[in-house]
Amino acid sequence: SDGADPHIYGVANETYFALRRTGVDQAIVLSGEAGAGKTTHARLLVSHLARIAAASPPSKRDEKLAVRIAALNVVLSTLGSASLPHSPDASRLGTYAELQYTARGKLAGVKTIVYALDRERVTRQRLGERNFHAFYALVHGAPADIKSAL
Repeated sequence: SDGADPHIYGVANETYFALRRTGVDQAIVLSGEAGAGKTTHARLLVSHLARIAAASPPSKRDEKLAVRIAALNVVLSTLGSASLPHSPDASRLGTYAELQYTARGKLAGVKTIVYALDRERVTRQRLGERNFHAFYALVHGAPADIKSAL
C-alpha cells in the first residue's frame, strides 16, 4: 500500500461486489473531523452504489429511484446544515442510511434515520455561527409582516 486513502468509488465497488459475492450485509462507516467531507462522501457513495446496481442501460424505475435518493440528500442537507466559522455548510446531524437491494442486486430503496440533530442550534448559536439553512430559506419566502415580526 502506498499510504494513500482509498478512493470513494473503489470503496463503493468493493462493498457492492462483496455483498453480491457473499450475500452478507456490508457497512461503510464515515468518520472524521469537522469539515473533512463526510457528508459529500456519503452522497457520492450512495449515488455510485445506486448507479452500479442499476440495469445497463438504467430502467425508468432505476432512474426515478436515483432521483428520489438525490432529492432526499438535498432535503436532509438543507434541514440539517448550518454555517460555522470553519465551514459555511457544516452538517449538524448524523444520518444512518441503509440501502436495500433485491436478491438480484438491484437497488430497491433506502432507509434513512436522522440522529444527533444539533437541536440547541434552533434557539441559539455560538458567535460566528448561524442557524440551520432551512430557517433562512423560510424567512426569505415569508410575507413582509411576518419578517417584521421576527
